[in-house]
Amino acid sequence: MNLKIRTVDFLVYSFWIIFFVAVLLKYPYAGADPFVVITFFIIGIVAFIMSIREQRNVSIKRNYYIFCLIFFFFAPLQQYLSKTRLWSGNGMSVVYTDDDYLIVNLLILISMVLFEIGYAFGLRIKRREKVKQMIEEEKVDKYVERNYKASTFLLLTITLASVGMIVATRGMSNIISESAMMSQVKHMILFAPIICIIVSLINVKEGNLKAKKYLYFIAFITIVVFLLYSGTMARFILLGAIMAVVSYALLDYKNKSLYFSLYIAGFFFAFSMLRQKNLFDGNLLSFVDFRQVDYDAYQIFILVVRYVKEYGISWGLNILSAVCCFIPRSIATWRMEATGGIVVSSAGSWFKNVSCPLQAEMYFAFGTFGVIILSVFLGLLVCWLDSRCEEEFHFYKGLFAILSGVTLYVMRGSLLSTFSFTVGIMLAYWGVYNCVYSRVKLKG
Repeated sequence: MNLKIRTVDFLVYSFWIIFFVAVLLKYPYAGADPFVVITFFIIGIVAFIMSIREQRNVSIKRNYYIFCLIFFFFAPLQQYLSKTRLWSGNGMSVVYTDDDYLIVNLLILISMVLFEIGYAFGLRIKRREKVKQMIEEEKVDKYVERNYKASTFLLLTITLASVGMIVATRGMSNIISESAMMSQVKHMILFAPIICIIVSLINVKEGNLKAKKYLYFIAFITIVVFLLYSGTMARFILLGAIMAVVSYALLDYKNKSLYFSLYIAGFFFAFSMLRQKNLFDGNLLSFVDFRQVDYDAYQIFILVVRYVKEYGISWGLNILSAVCCFIPRSIATWRMEATGGIVVSSAGSWFKNVSCPLQAEMYFAFGTFGVIILSVFLGLLVCWLDSRCEEEFHFYKGLFAILSGVTLYVMRGSLLSTFSFTVGIMLAYWGVYNCVYSRVKLKG
């Protein structure tokens, strides 16, 4: 693997290293367990190195490590050093020990190593399939993508319709009772304008000048509507939407540090600040203070480990409940609630809308064995998804960009809500794309 770094990238990465160290040095280290601090820094160093050594500018693997850098190093280390207990005002009186932090750090390191092993194994499988495909290339039917003439107008129509529904219902927030199916419809509508932007970008890359004019208009009305959001969904819709568009726009961009910087900056400016609508409150330190509930993933992981120790594992029922998210609870009465809600409830909290990182879901399902096996499987899955970006058809590249945008949401959890959200927007993308494009078989 070529590890050569461009001069500009080197300077940008050096800035971020200095930035992270400078922020963390303001916290007191006296009294902190040295093993906990060391394992935190090992996680941060590994995550940082793996994110910058990735050959592709945009990849889900790279987003995975950026997530680990923020949610398993930068944010929890601030919380640990300042002895911050998130959600303490909701009935929880939990005290986290050094042993709690050390155990979770070791589980995270195990997960990261096995994820990388699974990804490397996936690359070997992909290389074998590529050789086999080259041998059998003449036997494979060839297809081309044909763009409908009405595509640009259709994209504008879909955008205006979805934006109209969003404005009319203020993001569907006035619906009193929301079923699982209605929740999926809501997610599709919320992400439809972003999908139209990505499909418009595909049109522009094909040289469709008319699509470029529509793209500017679609982007403008989408930005205006999305800036009206506040509340829990804002950080996911906004940051996920922004990074989905950025991912597609920068797929072939050579300056890898730009994507890295935009993603990191998104945590400072879009993830938490826009939810609270205090972006311009004058407190610049709030941008680098991650001791807040938006970054509760690590502490929820601790609660999951404690819960499993006391009550046992779920034997994968939490994962199966997420996969079967479209089945109404009236039929699938066996479906569990969100893992994060279960563990905070057992800790005394009346508020259950919390996160639960993917690694914690693995542990909740099958314990340490689940972290080992499912981390390898996650590496294989991410490798397969990253390979979709190399496909000839634009459909896969657009889908890849959307999945890149929601990587943060899926990794942060909890799985029950994030899986249904992701499936919903994938279906929305499939629907919009197939309204605009068709695949036709080449003759001869």
